[in-house]
Amino acid sequence: MWHFRWTHGFPTDSPKTTLAPATQVSPHDLEFIIEFRYPRLKRGLIPFSHWEKVVEVRMTGIINFRELLASFIIDHYNINRYFLLMKLSIILFVFVPTLCLCARVPVVIETGGKELPDFKDKVERAVGSFSERFSVRASEIDTIRIVVTYTRAEFEEATSGAIPDWGVGAAIPARNEIVVLFSESSKSPRAVELIAHELGHIVLYKATGEVRVPRWFDEGFAQWVSGGMDFQQSSRIALANLLGENLNLRELEDLNSWDSERANLAYAESRAAFEFLIEILPDNGPEKLIELIRKNGGFDKGIEAASGLSLTEFYILWANERSGRFGWSLLLADWRVSFSIITLLFLVLGGIKLARIRMANRKSEIRDEEIQA
Repeated sequence: MWHFRWTHGFPTDSPKTTLAPATQVSPHDLEFIIEFRYPRLKRGLIPFSHWEKVVEVRMTGIINFRELLASFIIDHYNINRYFLLMKLSIILFVFVPTLCLCARVPVVIETGGKELPDFKDKVERAVGSFSERFSVRASEIDTIRIVVTYTRAEFEEATSGAIPDWGVGAAIPARNEIVVLFSESSKSPRAVELIAHELGHIVLYKATGEVRVPRWFDEGFAQWVSGGMDFQQSSRIALANLLGENLNLRELEDLNSWDSERANLAYAESRAAFEFLIEILPDNGPEKLIELIRKNGGFDKGIEAASGLSLTEFYILWANERSGRFGWSLLLADWRVSFSIITLLFLVLGGIKLARIRMANRKSEIRDEEIQA
């Protein structure tokens, strides 16, 4: 997705127009700035706080080119034809191709007759953003079908009972299909996050050319595109480290057969391992890795080409990193653990004090009995 911001009509002696493509999220995550400033051309970035008017146009839908062109000319006088020509070139060679590349993937949402206001638009934007970033053509994804269920029985029927009872979403990449369980209002941010997670599975499947990837990588990627690592997951891994309950990443292939507690740990480990892998890649992002997985026709070959490590070497490196990164200090920072420790100390100290009081009372009773005798 490309974000364009421009402003005009600065309250200065020299009227000027600024056109600044702020960020281009491309397959290589390129970022560039183009700034036009009258009377000279300059490349750079004006702090947003200095702009009198900022307009953001998301180049994923239809834009009114008449208004866009007018924004270059309005409030301007003595416009240098050279600069006007350069500005018009931006429209022809940047804006128009961008609109062509950012064609939306159609999304069909089956809701059982219930209204989901603005939900379809949010999903389409997410599909367009993911597809562009990871070099997936609209023709490869074709149409995304989302089946929204509202009860566990409906969800199990739609997924043929293949999802464990702790699951609330499922992606079927080969059919471009997503099934989700919304037991509560779909207006919740959780709803869009859930869809983004399942979309991640489909986009990864298409971006790798349908190459099979390990379950931990698949789940890690889906969590990564739908949000960063949260503290609860970090503390869960730290607790597993302390108790010696760490999971081997290879074990996650059987994730659907696990109970919810172990599954939560598996998701946390997947996310952490994926983010660690991204950190050690030269490009500090998964785009090149995914491209190499597709090019080499295998996950093992792709990860070795991207990182210089064999898959076994990465697993060893991750095991060492996990032990050091997720230590007991993380547990102390978790308010639930801290509260439990404080409560335990309170009970222990309270028990000791109560025992001393009882002992003192008992001694007093014995002394009184001796005096009476």
